[in-house]
Amino acid sequence: MDELDDATAQDVIDALRLALMAQKDPAEAIKIVNCLIEFAPETDSNRGIDLLLRLISQSTLKVSMVDA
Repeated sequence: MDELDDATAQDVIDALRLALMAQKDPAEAIKIVNCLIEFAPETDSNRGIDLLLRLISQSTLKVSMVDA
């Protein structure tokens, strides 16, 4: 499947959005995320970090650290 090797970050986001909208079980949703995120290409952009920091600072997203 050459298309999977050439997936863009937007392709991964679109697939995640569609799959997660249909998934009600949080444990299964995490499996979907873990599977699809492997297809996300590496990037040299800081846009993802900027978005994450903005969402956290606006209290739109809460992130916590856990000792695994």
